[in-house]
Amino acid sequence: MNNYEIHDLASEMAESHSAYKLAREVLKLRETVAGLEAERDALMVRCEQLQDAIEKVFGNSKSSA
Repeated sequence: MNNYEIHDLASEMAESHSAYKLAREVLKLRETVAGLEAERDALMVRCEQLQDAIEKVFGNSKSSA
């Protein structure tokens, strides 16, 4: 194997390693996004519950006034 072949092989290995690292980073980001989406959904449900509770309080307050 001559120097050019070694250099080409090293370049291919570096590109492959970079692609692997990038794929892992993308996977981590996807997992983070999925976690954030789940948190957002839970917060939206909680917000709806709080809005319902507020409406009940103010609704009862208006009818008793």
